[in-house]
Amino acid sequence: MNGDQLSLIQSFFQVTGTLTIDAQFLQCQLIEKQLNEFKCKEIIIETLSLKCKKLKEFFSKQYIFKVFIKCSNLKISGQVDIDWAFNFMKKKQLNQLWEISPGQFAHKNYKNLEIIFKGQLSNCNWKRISILGLDFKIGKTSADRATEELHICSAQTIRMANFALQNCQNLIKLKLDLKIQSYIYPIEIKSSRLKEIEINNCSKDYRFVGQLLAKSKNTLRSLSLHQCKNINLLPLKEAILIYHIAIIKCELLQNLNVITTLKSLGHLESDEENIIKFGKKIISQLNKLTLNLSQLSSKAKYQQFDGAIYNIYYY
Repeated sequence: MNGDQLSLIQSFFQVTGTLTIDAQFLQCQLIEKQLNEFKCKEIIIETLSLKCKKLKEFFSKQYIFKVFIKCSNLKISGQVDIDWAFNFMKKKQLNQLWEISPGQFAHKNYKNLEIIFKGQLSNCNWKRISILGLDFKIGKTSADRATEELHICSAQTIRMANFALQNCQNLIKLKLDLKIQSYIYPIEIKSSRLKEIEINNCSKDYRFVGQLLAKSKNTLRSLSLHQCKNINLLPLKEAILIYHIAIIKCELLQNLNVITTLKSLGHLESDEENIIKFGKKIISQLNKLTLNLSQLSSKAKYQQFDGAIYNIYYY
């Protein structure tokens, strides 16, 4: 990689709009001078990581054109100072899913919730959070109006979820993995405006899930349950907005027949054999049905679905 390649490009093309180059070009000598010769409106630097020293060096200088960063690796941990980079990101970049591990941050200020909901990361709408070592007692955070989607997997998933429900005013999608939840906290959910809920590996804290479903009943449009046990669907009885439900690899779900009371249900995904018992009472209203009934011994059991709807998928 060398500056001659940029000169070659310039000899063939006159770039007046946007020029996108790889961050490796920043290793070239006199790179700033060469880029100025293009006389374009903006330059986007594509990079795999924000750790590159040359990257921060480049963006610390003044140019006659606008400069932006496009980073494909959106994993943030405590080893790198990345706050400066957010000043050079377009909104489209901020709206991607950022993976944040605040518990790994070495600096003492990063051991609380401020790393997630204050500073530059507060501008990110979608976040996947691993909260190892996060201290909920240190510092307070103001209401968050940016976060719309959270993915949480840690030993404190339930506590973090409840905190988000209280503080993230525009949170509409919550994805929880309870596989390594270490302690069941006595939590009361005050309110929820969630439209999408996905719960994975829930085998212990049924009370929290029950509260979450009950508080989200009036706004919920999509519910996905994966590898969950003993969850009670009764809080969702006659919910008016639910369009999509997925029940995959779950056991001993209670009040599964609540699905028949969901008048807006249009897409059902399941590997639950008992779904057949609902018959055309529910099947006829669906736009799409995705079933895994491969374990059934008799093909005759499939026949009751024939002709009910057009989009039936078996897997």
